[in-house]
Amino acid sequence: EGLINQSRSRLLFSSNKEELKKALASFSEKTSKLNDFQSNAYKITSVAAPSANKIEKTSPIKTSPVKPAHERFKYLAESPSTSLLLPVKYKILCEMFQSMDTVVSILNNRKEKITFEKVKEGVQKMMK
Repeated sequence: EGLINQSRSRLLFSSNKEELKKALASFSEKTSKLNDFQSNAYKITSVAAPSANKIEKTSPIKTSPVKPAHERFKYLAESPSTSLLLPVKYKILCEMFQSMDTVVSILNNRKEKITFEKVKEGVQKMMK
């Protein structure tokens, strides 16, 4: 619109007829270019429809088998873990403390004296 307004203002305030003719020719040329562009912008080109005879077969090696929905969305049904995962060294240490707790509770239930030797032996047996 700025170009159109600028051309109109030049036409209205110019005193030379030759300048007016040139401006009018330029304006009409640019208007026709704009109309051509707008009419070409909305033309739809024909698209070839895919033929029904051409069915591409995929090899079972390249495509993965489709899993049933209960396997694909299993994670949605399970409750998320609230605890963080421990590194392997800490998992082993945690298992050792749990087995030590178990050994101490067994010895306490038997009303035996709890010594380091008994706990060590019991933990080693449980860790195997």
